[in-house]
Amino acid sequence: MSATESKGECCQACGAEVPHLRRGRCTVCYLRWAESRPVGAGAACVVCGNRRRDDLQLIEYRRRWMPMCHTCGQRLHRMDDVPQSLLELRARLARERRAVPRRAGAADGRVFQIDRRIGDRRRFGGPGSEEFIDAAPLVIETAADEFEGEYTQIVSPAPPS
Repeated sequence: MSATESKGECCQACGAEVPHLRRGRCTVCYLRWAESRPVGAGAACVVCGNRRRDDLQLIEYRRRWMPMCHTCGQRLHRMDDVPQSLLELRARLARERRAVPRRAGAADGRVFQIDRRIGDRRRFGGPGSEEFIDAAPLVIETAADEFEGEYTQIVSPAPPS
């Protein structure tokens, strides 16, 4: 092979010659393009259920684009052997420490030994769940009559003539 022959393919975005392309782009251009893709309204991480739009990004998993939070997406990219199904991925990336009792059989060393986990504090059922918290008891209504009365008007001073 002579020195003038190229060893790689040409990136469609920047024109760089690289050994392999991903969707027609070099690695840097692909990452820029993938990070710039918008996440839809109401999206949630398919692994942990995070709904914060600042944390969400679209990640390519098994040739499909799925919304994932930054943490789950980075953990997925660092895996050597990527799970074949989404259920396996969720199981591998599960971070819920409360799923298994950690102190079973151990002595309770707290001063006030009350159970803080009475009832279900977390109503969210996880990714794909359609459960929502009923916020009706949290609404505080105020009467419009409370605000009627004298108002103070604030005026800026007249400019000097």
